[in-house]
Amino acid sequence: MHFSTLNPLLSPLLLLLTTPALSQDYNTVLTDISAIKSNTSALSMAVTTVTPGILGLPSALQVQVDAVTLSKTISHGASDASASPPFGGAGSLAVGLALVDLQGTVRDALANTASKNASFGGLGPVVLASLYALKDETTGFSDAVVAKLDSFEAALAPGIVSAIEGYFNEAILAYGGQAT
Repeated sequence: MHFSTLNPLLSPLLLLLTTPALSQDYNTVLTDISAIKSNTSALSMAVTTVTPGILGLPSALQVQVDAVTLSKTISHGASDASASPPFGGAGSLAVGLALVDLQGTVRDALANTASKNASFGGLGPVVLASLYALKDETTGFSDAVVAKLDSFEAALAPGIVSAIEGYFNEAILAYGGQAT
């Protein structure tokens, strides 16, 4: 058998083997949102353990570790959302509802962080820098997600995004920063 007779048979197989699989979709983003929620809760719990002074230093360091973990999770979620095809009707609804659920967790975590300003003492600037970074990453994540939502959910998303930005601004102001 000559290669020329095998070529028509092998071409579809080669195409299938060389085409990258699309692994990101709205389910991937839902998993990311769940991880973001879990990491946000862990960060909030770590914040509650911070006490003023040198005895609070280990807890404050754990807060920073948890903030970095959350940062990586948000960035990963933004990458997944960007790589996903449009979510469609069912996907947009599921993602939209997950974001509404996440909003409460973010609100509570940022209010908790703002209330612990005095406990962080001289580490306040580190917390402030983390808040700015997390806010920027959250904006990148929300931009990537909103771009994939159907029109109805995309029209509602700015209200959720604006509320989350407001929660960040309140925490940023508590640490002497400027609202953005």
